[in-house]
Amino acid sequence: MAPRNLQIDEDERFQRGEWAFERGAWVVLTMIVVAALASLFGGLGIFHSERASAASGAVTVEYPGLTRYTATTELQITTGTAAVSEGEVMLTLSSDWVDGADIDRVTPEPDTWESTSDGLRLTFPAEQAPPEVQVSYRPDVIGLHSGTVTVGESGPEVGFRQFVYP
Repeated sequence: MAPRNLQIDEDERFQRGEWAFERGAWVVLTMIVVAALASLFGGLGIFHSERASAASGAVTVEYPGLTRYTATTELQITTGTAAVSEGEVMLTLSSDWVDGADIDRVTPEPDTWESTSDGLRLTFPAEQAPPEVQVSYRPDVIGLHSGTVTVGESGPEVGFRQFVYP
């Protein structure tokens, strides 16, 4: 049997373009996976949670290092026994941080909310144990958003920084 010659039209220019498009699509998909692993879309990832603590152990702040503009975000403040004074814990969120955040709720509900020149002062009862406070907020700024949490009038303070992207 003699070999047959098949007449197949090939367009090498089209084929090269298709291969270039395919390589580009693989690069875009890889970038999406890397962004998701870096928690750029929210949720868990390498930038999901950071922690800052006072040397005395009076207060620890856990926060996302990277968050989205106007996305609901959580700030977890854990106080130690050194934060308790006269049966209560007083925390002050710095004014520069409060100005760039739309606070939705604070859990547990503080006994008092007071706006001062230093920021937002929250007072919690602490008869049995120091409270763990969760602040739910939405960032109102894009870029670096930093702040401090101060215990008492002028007690230990913890600074924290997060990056807010559009």
